[in-house]
Amino acid sequence: MTMWHTILDDLGAAVGPLSSFLLLTWLEGSLSILYVGSGVLMLGYAVIWGSYYYKSKRKTTHANAA
Repeated sequence: MTMWHTILDDLGAAVGPLSSFLLLTWLEGSLSILYVGSGVLMLGYAVIWGSYYYKSKRKTTHANAA
């Protein structure tokens, strides 16, 4: 589990600056669009994390009930 945490942490640390650099280059320096795009990405990550958390919570609840 620690290996996956480290890999995802490093990947997130690399993807953030790279994506902002690419967006700023592509959008010719428009920071407001960069902020909106970053917010959409963060919302997507939150939905994915929330669904994973909800599924793992349900498995734990069903396992404890049996």
